[in-house]
Amino acid sequence: ALFVSTLILAGCASSGPTISAAQSPGIDFSRFETFNYLPRLGTDRSNGARTTLSNRLIEAMNHEMSTRGLRLSDTPDLVVDFNFHSRQGVQVRQTPNMSSSVTRSHWGRSYSVWGGYSTTVRQYQEGTLLIDIIDLESASLIGEGAAQGRQISDMTSLDQADINALVADVMAQLMP
Repeated sequence: ALFVSTLILAGCASSGPTISAAQSPGIDFSRFETFNYLPRLGTDRSNGARTTLSNRLIEAMNHEMSTRGLRLSDTPDLVVDFNFHSRQGVQVRQTPNMSSSVTRSHWGRSYSVWGGYSTTVRQYQEGTLLIDIIDLESASLIGEGAAQGRQISDMTSLDQADINALVADVMAQLMP
C-alpha cells in the first residue's frame, strides 16, 4: 500500500514544463552581437497591439540575451519572435477490476472470478511557448525553443518571475 501511494504521489507531482530546443547545424551564436524583436510578435493581438504577455516575454528575453553578451539594437543581427498556443486534452485510463468469491455448502465448494474495467476520464489544459531566433542576414530560422506543459496552460496567470524562469530554461538549451 505504501508503494502504491508513493507511485500515485510521484505521478501527481509537478516537475515543470518539458523544454526542448533545436539549432541550425553548425550555428555559432557567439558571432552575433545585436538583437531585436519582430515588429509584430506571435503573442501580440491580431490588430498588432502589444499584449502584456509580449511585454513580459520581452523583458525576460532582454535579460537572457544581455547575459549572453548581445545588446538590443535598431539594426539587429538577430530577431526574436514568440508564439503561445493552448489546447485541451483528454486522458482516459482503464484499470481492471477483479472480484472473486468462494462458496461452501454441503454440496461442495465453488469458486468464481468475474472481471470488468473501471474507466476514468480527465480533461486538462496544456500550453506551449515557442521562441524563434532568426538570422536577418540569411533570413533564416537558426534556433527554436519550446516549453510545453500543463503548468503553462494560461501564460497570463504567470507572474514576471515565472516567465523569467521559463524563458531562462528555454534559452539554457537554445543558446547555452
